[in-house]
Amino acid sequence: MQVDFNWKAKYNSLEEFYLDNYPEPYYRLDKADMRIDPTESKEDQENYTEEQQRRETVRCASSFFYFCHKYVKIVHPKRGLLPFIAYAYQRDVIRQFETQRFNIIAKFRQGGLSTLTVIWALWRCLFKFDETIIVVSKTDREAIGTGEIVKRAMEELPSWMQRTMLKDNDHQKIFKETGCKLFFYPPEAVRSRSITYLIIDEAAFIPNMDKFWKAVYPAVSTGGNVIVISTVNGMGGIGGWYYSIYHDAETKKNDFNIIELDYWQHPDYHNEEWVRSTKAQIGEDGWRQEGLRDFLGTGDSFIPGH
Repeated sequence: MQVDFNWKAKYNSLEEFYLDNYPEPYYRLDKADMRIDPTESKEDQENYTEEQQRRETVRCASSFFYFCHKYVKIVHPKRGLLPFIAYAYQRDVIRQFETQRFNIIAKFRQGGLSTLTVIWALWRCLFKFDETIIVVSKTDREAIGTGEIVKRAMEELPSWMQRTMLKDNDHQKIFKETGCKLFFYPPEAVRSRSITYLIIDEAAFIPNMDKFWKAVYPAVSTGGNVIVISTVNGMGGIGGWYYSIYHDAETKKNDFNIIELDYWQHPDYHNEEWVRSTKAQIGEDGWRQEGLRDFLGTGDSFIPGH
């Protein structure tokens, strides 16, 4: 969906613009969302008065979604830099992050969950105090790539919302004013320490997850939170740990809360043409796994690119 943000040329009000371009059930905007002017620039925000800055800081600290919508920009492969306006299913995911200690997500491909989660981690580091958040990726290159999402988001913030950084490199971001720490590592680089949030991205594709989980669990066992994100990857082999945690959560043998996400919840994917094209590109087994979240048998596991 291509949105023309020059809303004054077509609409009489911002509310009319948002209701037309961000309809339910795919979006769930509130009144504060509908007061955000999409034509406002970073330069406009830099010129806010001290009172405006104070008011906006309070609003952002109170609402992750307001912060995302007004101040975070993400890169869309076709549409370029866009405001990060969360889908309804993404709002539900964040609500569960904030109410459930252990979460495991079974997602469809390209659902934006990794980006959503690391931006939420950034928001916590900007507005909460003394939290340690570790994002685990399969490889060091992927860990650095995840950190780049946060780096780009921070660069788009107005100067009065930015924080003094005690460390700011590919793997570590330490925020002076809030005392929060945000780390991006592959599993082998994670050291045992007190962890507020452990986020494991594409867990079903990380080798030796069972050994990593046993090693890192003591760091979250005294009150830490865990978020496991992945598309499914079979019932055994590399994907076996993820399947085991998911299956045990289904049967209430562990404390994980299951979050299931379906492709039709995304407005760009809820159409027959996208389904047909995706099936043609990744095959029937790939579609069952990455589109329908089907745990294929170990011998049938779909590996992108093979």
